Amino acid sequence: KKKIKVLNNGSISGVNTSLFKFDSRARDLFRNNYQIDPTSIVIGFVGRVCKDKGVISLYLTFKKLLIHFPNLTLILIGSDEEHLIKNKILKLDNNFIHIKHSENIEKILPGFDIFCLPSEREGLPISILEASSCEIPILGSNIYGVKDCVLNRKTGLLYNDTQDLYKKLQILIKDKNLRGKYGNAGRRFIMGSFDQKVVVKSYVEEISKIMKLA
Repeated sequence: KKKIKVLNNGSISGVNTSLFKFDSRARDLFRNNYQIDPTSIVIGFVGRVCKDKGVISLYLTFKKLLIHFPNLTLILIGSDEEHLIKNKILKLDNNFIHIKHSENIEKILPGFDIFCLPSEREGLPISILEASSCEIPILGSNIYGVKDCVLNRKTGLLYNDTQDLYKKLQILIKDKNLRGKYGNAGRRFIMGSFDQKVVVKSYVEEISKIMKLA
């Protein structure tokens, strides 16, 4: 039997770490453009706004947390595929912002304090890799794909259900130092395992080996 070899944890193109990096000026500009208070803790999501991405559970959890932490802001970036926002299942207000599309996501990610991907199913989510490259701590569902991109309790946290989502979000909201620690570790993780140059090099080396055996 022939064994299948997975390169770069399944990443095809890697992350352009020169483009996706923390930028304080981009952070300030983004927050100014959307009138977000500089002291607000921003929880961000990037992806299709639909049920299987877990946005409803994220929204409801956010609303509960807002009672105790009024300085929170939730930002969803992506197409409203199932009209959850249009039909007001997810209701926009001063603390909840929806951005339909962005061609320059690298200029938005630095404005986040926490990146959350609550998906029910995933491949290899590039959004997590790009957020980690920007030194944003990750909170993700404990499923295949997501857990391949997050080093639990090192670059972020994984959660198992909605109660755990609430608990883990609360931990990250309360602890700025922990967010910084996870964010820094995330950048190092991406640089070592998912940097575009590292990924391309490994594919070139593997193809060279195959060519020699042919």
